Amino acid sequence: MERKLVFFDIDGTIVDNETHIIPESTKEAIRRMKEKGHIAAVNTGRTWVTIDESIKELGFDAYICGCGTYLLYRGEWLFQNRLSRELCKETVERFRDWKIPAFFEGYECIYFDTNAGFTDERVMKIYRSMGSVAKEIPCDLEEANLNFDKFCLYFSEESQKEEALCWLEEHFFCIKREHGMMEIVPKGYSKATGMEYLRKYLGILPENCYAIGDSTNDLTMLRAVPNSIAMGEAPRQVKEVCRYQTKKVMEDGISFILNQCGLI
Repeated sequence: MERKLVFFDIDGTIVDNETHIIPESTKEAIRRMKEKGHIAAVNTGRTWVTIDESIKELGFDAYICGCGTYLLYRGEWLFQNRLSRELCKETVERFRDWKIPAFFEGYECIYFDTNAGFTDERVMKIYRSMGSVAKEIPCDLEEANLNFDKFCLYFSEESQKEEALCWLEEHFFCIKREHGMMEIVPKGYSKATGMEYLRKYLGILPENCYAIGDSTNDLTMLRAVPNSIAMGEAPRQVKEVCRYQTKKVMEDGISFILNQCGLI
């Protein structure tokens, strides 16, 4: 049997969005898939610092993090793309001027700008959930030593949206997410570019690649392989680009589709 390469999103795919539970059937399916010699890879918008131990314990062979900005394969970093400190500083400065609520995701921490002079409950809710991973940006950015790889934002009524979008689209790849969020990654990087790098590195043909996701930030990933799978909770625009559809996370969706595809 030819080995297959399967890419899994985390939130809404491996982990249930509402309960934050990884079903036992998912754990068992990934274990059985690997026993058959197939390769299991996480492909997530999360940066490394926010990938929980409960996910790492599942024994994935590879982690594509930060929407394709860095790739870990069996303990070795194959590549890491970092925004320059100058661009990090400029981004935060502009967001303060434009009144844009955001959080900035790095390898070691998630930055929150509580000194920006305005607050947003959507961002503050995420801040409160991050615990020790959250780091506040000081008022004086010269002291900040910022080092992040990507970021997410919301526009408020106060935000200078048009000016911000013009600048962002010049420097970054912008992904419209659910609930008014935008996910921003460096140009030239996406979940699809990380997949292609790993596929070529392992010498696996495209027809032996599978991708499973549920969100709009999975669209590049799902369009990149012939065997694309939408989770049961996925919105219409995600399901429309997929070859297959499975059940919801808590309805054993991962186990069901891996079995249907002959991977377990």
